[in-house]
Amino acid sequence: MKVFLIMILFAAHAQAAQYYVRTDGSNTNGGTANTSGGAWLTVAYAITQAQPGDVVTVQAGTYNETLATTRAGTLGNPITFETNGTVYVHRWTLNHAYQTIRGFTIRHAMSTSDLDAYVRFGDGGDNCIVENNRFGPGAAIQLTDLSFNDTNPDTITSATGGFLDAGFRNSGVVRAFNSVTSTDIAAGNRTSWTVDTVTNTTITLAAGQNVVAESGKTAFLYGIRNGVTFSTISDNNIVRNNRFEDTASRWMLVQGTGNLVENNVFVNMDGFDGVLYGGTNTTIRRNVIRDGMTYRYRNPSPDMLGIISPNTTTTNILIEENMLLNMIGAAGFDHGDPTPGPFAWRRNVFWNIAYGYQLRSDGVEFDRNTFYNVAQAGSVLAEAADHVILFFDGTGNPPTATITSNLFIGCGNGMGSTKGWYIDSEPALTLNANYNFVAGAAPTYGIKTGFSETNGINGGNPLFVDESDPLGPDGLPFTADDGLRLAVGSPAIGAGPSGADLGAYDYVAVAPPSNQGTINAPITNAGTVTAQ
Repeated sequence: MKVFLIMILFAAHAQAAQYYVRTDGSNTNGGTANTSGGAWLTVAYAITQAQPGDVVTVQAGTYNETLATTRAGTLGNPITFETNGTVYVHRWTLNHAYQTIRGFTIRHAMSTSDLDAYVRFGDGGDNCIVENNRFGPGAAIQLTDLSFNDTNPDTITSATGGFLDAGFRNSGVVRAFNSVTSTDIAAGNRTSWTVDTVTNTTITLAAGQNVVAESGKTAFLYGIRNGVTFSTISDNNIVRNNRFEDTASRWMLVQGTGNLVENNVFVNMDGFDGVLYGGTNTTIRRNVIRDGMTYRYRNPSPDMLGIISPNTTTTNILIEENMLLNMIGAAGFDHGDPTPGPFAWRRNVFWNIAYGYQLRSDGVEFDRNTFYNVAQAGSVLAEAADHVILFFDGTGNPPTATITSNLFIGCGNGMGSTKGWYIDSEPALTLNANYNFVAGAAPTYGIKTGFSETNGINGGNPLFVDESDPLGPDGLPFTADDGLRLAVGSPAIGAGPSGADLGAYDYVAVAPPSNQGTINAPITNAGTVTAQ
C-alpha cells in the first residue's frame, strides 16, 4: 500500500510543468518556453492553466492585472507563481488552497470592498504561502484643493493635480477620507467611487457614481483599505519575508486558524492601523515595524498591533520577538469587546513609541519584553495614567494578567517619576506582576515613585550595548549587534525567576553569530499559547 501511494505521488510530481509569462508573449502560445513565441502574455491566463505542482515564472515587467486563483493545489504539490526580475501587479485573491506567491511587487491596489486587499485569503485560501513580495506604494495622495463636481459624469478635480503619479488609473477606484467639512467624504468617514478615467488633474467617475458639488476641500485619496486580509475560515497560511512600505492602507487583518505572520518588514503606517489580529492559534513573530513618525492620513493614533473588533473569535495569540521602532501611534489596542485569550507578548522590543498598550482581554501575558521610551504621549484612554500597559473596561468573567521580567526604561509621558510601567484601571482584574525593571530616562535612570514589586528593580542604568540603535549596524532584528542587548555588568542579568535575564535578550559573554535571527530566518510552524 505504501509503495502504491509513493508511486501515485511520484506520478503527480512527474507531471508538474514549468510555465512562463512575458510582456511580449501571447496567450495562444503553449507557455512552456521563455521566449516571445513560447510564453504566455498575462498572469491571469496562466492562473487558468496551471495545475497542482506547476510553477509559473513571470518575467520582469508591468502587468496591470488584478488576479484571483481558479483551482487548488494539493499537499506537496502547490501551484507556484514566482518572478524573474521585478514584476508589478495590482492585487491577488487566493480563493483556493495550496498556492505560493513569491517575489512580486504588488502596488496601487484598489477596491470598493473593505474585505479586499493587496493579497486576500478567501474562504478557500488555506495552506498558502505569500513570501518575498513587496507591497506598495499604494495609490494615494493628500490634497487641499479638491473640487467635487456634479457634472454628469461627476468628477473630482484638483488644480495641483498628481493623480496619475499617485497611482490612480482608469477603471479603478478612488476612496476618500479626512475632510470633516465635506458632504461627500463625511458620510461614514469613508467614501469610495468607481473610476472611469484619470488624468493628472481630473478623476472622472463611472456612470451612477454621484457626488455633491463642493470645492476647496482637503482629503486623503487612496485606493484600498487593507494590505493583507484573512477570511475568518482561512487556515494555516504563512505570510513571511515580505516588505510593506507606503501602502496607504492598513497593513494586515489576521483571522482564521493557525495563520503565521513572520519575518516581514513594515515601514510607514501613513496613519493607518498596522497589524490587527484575531482568530485562533495566530502567531506574529520576528517582524519589524518601523519609521512612522509622520503621516498623511487623519488618524493621530494608529495602532501597530491590536485586536480586530467585536464578535471576532480571538484566542491563543502569540506575539514574540518583534521589533516596533520609532512610531507615532500606539503599540496596541483592544478594538473589540473583551475576548478570552490567552494572549502572550514575549521577548518583543519597543523603542520610541508614542503610546503604549490599552488592553481589556483575559489571559494577557507580557514576559521578557524591552520597552524603551514608550508611552511618551501618555495614554489615549486616560491621560493621567501615562503608562506603557493599561488595563481597562473588562466585562464578563474577571480577567487575569501576568507581567514578568520586562524592562520599562525611560517610559511614560514626560518620563516623569510617577509614570512609565503598567496600571490597572479595571477593578475586576487579577494582576500578577513581578521581576520587572523600571527606571527613568537616560542618563540618570532615576527611581520611579509608586512602583512596588517583591522582586522588581526600581532605578539604575540597565547597561544596554547601544540604546540609540536598537537594530545595530546590520539593520536586522535579533542579531549579535542589536543595541538593546544587555552589556556586561547589567543589573538585568540573572534578575528574573530562576536566574533568567530580564528583557528581550539573553545575555551572552560572547555574542552569537551575526547571521542568527535575520529577516530570512528559517520559518517554524505556528503553535498554541499557554499563558504563564
